[in-house]
Amino acid sequence: MTIVFQAAGKLRPQTGQSIKQAFAGAPPLPARQHGFVRARLFRSYSTLQMQMLFYWESFEAGAAFQRGPYKEVARLIAPCVEPQGTVITSMLEREFVPGQA
Repeated sequence: MTIVFQAAGKLRPQTGQSIKQAFAGAPPLPARQHGFVRARLFRSYSTLQMQMLFYWESFEAGAAFQRGPYKEVARLIAPCVEPQGTVITSMLEREFVPGQA
């Protein structure tokens, strides 16, 4: 089981590449936290939507990151995104791999 913290929002126009660079600087922040698994960035140039997914071994590890170091990640990406957004927490029981059911 993995816990996923998802931050989603809308990119400011012309910031698709900038968010990628800002996010590239962010992984060392969660990686220093106990229980970090991985982080992913998804963005759509056509709709300007973006999602950052942070995968954790436990809810407690992800919550500790959200309460502390996530503020630095938010600071890094703030120039690239609109001020309104959402943060969602999900439990991932199984990841599907293409070609497997």
